[in-house]
Amino acid sequence: MLYDTDIVAWASEQARLLRAGRFGALDLEHLADAVRETGLGRECFPENNPWTVERSLDAGFWPELVRAGRGIDRGKAA
Repeated sequence: MLYDTDIVAWASEQARLLRAGRFGALDLEHLADAVRETGLGRECFPENNPWTVERSLDAGFWPELVRAGRGIDRGKAA
């Protein structure tokens, strides 16, 4: 697995997948750990905020369009 052999390449790949809206292809286990380890979990997702890292990475959290793997149309408002 790329995460175990080249963390920089892994991070670049995860960023590319996120930007492309390919959420089903993300390495969610390692991605959640990486976010938590950087401390961003507390800064971006305070304890009293219902939008937690774990919840936002759960496929059931996102609209059907995203779960279907079609990404997000960034040109339209939600």
